[in-house]
Amino acid sequence: MAKVNSENKAVMSWKDRLKRDADRQATAEASVQTSTAYQVKGSTLLFNDVPVFGNELLCVILANRFHNVFYDRPYEPGETFPPACYAYGEGAKEMAPAEKVIIAGNAVHETCLGCPNNEYGSSGTGRGKACSNRRKLEILVIGSIVSGRPKLFTKATEIADQEIVSLLIPPTSGKNFSTFAKQVKATFDYPVYGVITRLKVEPHMTNQYAINFELISEVPDALMEAIIRRVDKAEGAIETDYALPEDEEPAKPVKGKAPAKAPPTASAKTTARRGKY
Repeated sequence: MAKVNSENKAVMSWKDRLKRDADRQATAEASVQTSTAYQVKGSTLLFNDVPVFGNELLCVILANRFHNVFYDRPYEPGETFPPACYAYGEGAKEMAPAEKVIIAGNAVHETCLGCPNNEYGSSGTGRGKACSNRRKLEILVIGSIVSGRPKLFTKATEIADQEIVSLLIPPTSGKNFSTFAKQVKATFDYPVYGVITRLKVEPHMTNQYAINFELISEVPDALMEAIIRRVDKAEGAIETDYALPEDEEPAKPVKGKAPAKAPPTASAKTTARRGKY
């Protein structure tokens, strides 16, 4: 009979203990409500409100959209509320308020192009826009960064099991993504989902942080069919609707403060405005 190495048995024993306790903790934490999207706070990349190791992802960007969002009241720490107007588009010039926004009577202009809230200087606090011009990405993690080197999944089943998660790119990093998409097209004549991407959040001198994109390689042929199937799912889910302010209970005022007022309506282009159409 072969002898059992006592050292290996001890190693397996504590590994089993770690897995058991991790499963137990995951069950206990399941009832705690967290975000289901990637977020950046400060200059830290988070998933389910937990920092992502290395502040970076090895991923495939399955789908992307231009995404404009307008809030008609100022930010209050600790308070969350939906936008008054929003839009999605594959190109910035063709964007228009979502159908739900139009039905609610919140659209200020028929299209994003020409909307007074989408003009520089309309934010009321400087040269910025009242409407935030973001990019929305649907991301599939396809491996990890180990000691600075990418380690890819090798099986299609690993792709099928991965959750698709969204990430909003702030206006200050939108050009980084645009440059990356052009690089992929020029290098391989592919859309961005045809390549492995290293997405990294890094501190920035003037914008607090920047989201940067690095082209690693083509998606391996053995994984491409599985990726295409996930692309179809991501495309069907990326343009999510918000619950508009009219859909919700009125927000409770912050203790000791009057309720936030919407920006005043004016005829000037540089003033944020609400529904007209």
